[in-house]
Amino acid sequence: SDNGTNQNGEANEDIPKHNQNHHPVPTRSRKVLICISEDDKIANAQKIETQVNICRDLFETSNCTSGTNLQFVNFKNANHGDCVWNKGGKHWETIQSRIREQENEIASENA
Repeated sequence: SDNGTNQNGEANEDIPKHNQNHHPVPTRSRKVLICISEDDKIANAQKIETQVNICRDLFETSNCTSGTNLQFVNFKNANHGDCVWNKGGKHWETIQSRIREQENEIASENA
């Protein structure tokens, strides 16, 4: 609510929704697309991939996150930003294709 409290009158806190037992189970799936560059010098691609796999495991076992469609793309031999700065390149085409797939899934769920 707008007054800083939840539906039970308790103060809102930064608690992940999967830890809030009063949070209802979503009725529709969510789409998540994560793209990284394998040779990124800024973000550690291996650590990100490990975290993505941990989240994927949580999504599969949690009532609140079930139905989450997490797609992960690790662009091989790519540097930081290659997948988005080089529009028209093969990485950008992959991203656009995955986004379109997700949009089509969402549209068919809402039909």
